Amino acid sequence: MAKSELILLDTSILIDFYRKKDKSKSKFYSLTETYNLFAVSVITEYEILVGTNETTQIFWNNFIESPLPYHYVNWMCSGS
Repeated sequence: MAKSELILLDTSILIDFYRKKDKSKSKFYSLTETYNLFAVSVITEYEILVGTNETTQIFWNNFIESPLPYHYVNWMCSGS
C-alpha cells in the first residue's frame, strides 16, 4: 500500500523523469511505487519552464495537467 505523505518534487527529479526514455527507470517513477501524493512548487515549475522549447513545454503542460495524484503548491505565499 502506498504511503499518503505529500512528496515535494524537486527540479532534478522532474528533469530526470523528462530525460529518461524509459520512464520506469526514473527516480519519480520509483517514488510512485512508494508514495501516492506529489506536489511541485511554483519555484520548481518556473525552473522547469524557463528556457524550454515548444515541444518541451507541451510535455510539462501535459504532466502538470495529468490525472496523477499531483498538487500545485504555491510556496511564494508568505505565511505567518
